Amino acid sequence: MKLRGKLGGLTLKGKTVLIPRKKAEEGLANIHNILSTNPTIEFVFPMSLQVNYWLQKLGFYNSQNDFLVLTEPKEIGLKSDPPYFLPKRNRTFVLICGNVYNVIDGNQKVIPILHTKQYSLSKNSKSAYGPAYDRIRSYFSS
Repeated sequence: MKLRGKLGGLTLKGKTVLIPRKKAEEGLANIHNILSTNPTIEFVFPMSLQVNYWLQKLGFYNSQNDFLVLTEPKEIGLKSDPPYFLPKRNRTFVLICGNVYNVIDGNQKVIPILHTKQYSLSKNSKSAYGPAYDRIRSYFSS
């Protein structure tokens, strides 16, 4: 969800709405409920930087790299009114996209993918995310 509005002269257009921790916890509880009541689900495909941040922060899966630290929200966004999500470093999604992770305390696999709104990929995006999608194709073709 993108914000539109002003904050002390700063335009918030194009900023990503912050998911508060409490809402992220509720969402994760819903995911756990869905997975426990539907044991045939094998894969979870989270499609956003912030969602993947919360899934890792709240212990749903671990990426074993610097994603969580580098994606932590900057104070400027957290202190804004309304607050918005701005990671400490740009382009951290490339660290996890297309990798296969295990759900902690579960049998499912997590594969972070780009949201469909990212398509068609630009030339820069293809070079950044092409290897990720090659890994996904390889995973499912083997």
